Amino acid sequence: MAHSLSSATTAFQETVAGHFVEPIPLRKQKAILRVQEEEDLDVHEIVTLINLFESDVSKADSYLSIKRDAVRQVYLAQYLEDYRKGKNRAS
Repeated sequence: MAHSLSSATTAFQETVAGHFVEPIPLRKQKAILRVQEEEDLDVHEIVTLINLFESDVSKADSYLSIKRDAVRQVYLAQYLEDYRKGKNRAS
């Protein structure tokens, strides 16, 4: 019985509505790797986004789902706005 419950739990974790769902650490890792490829971000902005993805996997999932470059840039910009404001004040 315990083995059956364990198997059912594993199957539920791997599929949602019939679709395979990658484990959270893998999804975060993919987002972290991809954000490092964004050419218009400086290292501080990249680290800010890495921290965001580490703390909220739904943000990492959304980021990974965005196909269009312009949409992805606007999505990232909304989370970097506070960082950029602080950076400009320090200049």
